[in-house]
Amino acid sequence: MRPTFSIACALLSLLLTPALTHAQSVLVSISPEKSTITVGETTTLRVTAQVISTLRPRTQQIFSWHLDLVQEFADPVEWTPASLARPASDQHPTTSSGGFLDGNTLRGIYDTLTGLPTAGVANPVLLLTVPVKGRKEGTAVFRVKAGSGPAQLSSDFLVAGTNPEDFWTGGVYSATNATTTVEVRPAALEAPKLTITLEPGTPGSGPTVLLDFPVAPSRTYSVQSTARLGPDALWQNLPGAPHNTGRATEPLGPGSRFYRVLVSD
Repeated sequence: MRPTFSIACALLSLLLTPALTHAQSVLVSISPEKSTITVGETTTLRVTAQVISTLRPRTQQIFSWHLDLVQEFADPVEWTPASLARPASDQHPTTSSGGFLDGNTLRGIYDTLTGLPTAGVANPVLLLTVPVKGRKEGTAVFRVKAGSGPAQLSSDFLVAGTNPEDFWTGGVYSATNATTTVEVRPAALEAPKLTITLEPGTPGSGPTVLLDFPVAPSRTYSVQSTARLGPDALWQNLPGAPHNTGRATEPLGPGSRFYRVLVSD
């Protein structure tokens, strides 16, 4: 059940109140659905939070959160901050934001969890997700840290205790949990399916062998032929190589002919 406007306003007032305690009360983690992808492939980063074990017996729930997401090495992947989602949070317009892009940092992502009782106590709660797509070979590094958005927000986390007078603040951003990597590898080269047809000749010319195959951007294709197979086979490019249009031709000649397609980046 989503919070009413009055609950959201009351919580906003609490968020703007200077925090009474600054203990590190919430363990923050980031991980990709797939840590290794190929160029052109997409994976999703997931940021979760859970109250530290020593506080859980006295905790009601994580009430609010405020984070930054940093992409330390931008070249290997492209991310789409506009597709960032906060599936478990309230997303009330007065107490939430998807953040704003500042260079390589998405700053000031914050929200509340009043509609999710016991959020982040027994199990981690999913705070946000964002898709990233492999751009070129390399390793991208992502890091979560305390939010640096609106200056008036009092803390990165607000945790409510079972005792109404108790609450805690502060996240734990360890290198082990709050940092992750996505490795981008070259897309695997797939052997295209070669289709061979014979085009009838015209007066004054004999039949022509047509060789068609699917192509992909940024690949180079060369169709080759040989008169015999084996370790000593002599493969030669057909006229017009490379054949990046997905078609090559050769006049039909005497004897046997064998064909193959070479694919390279």
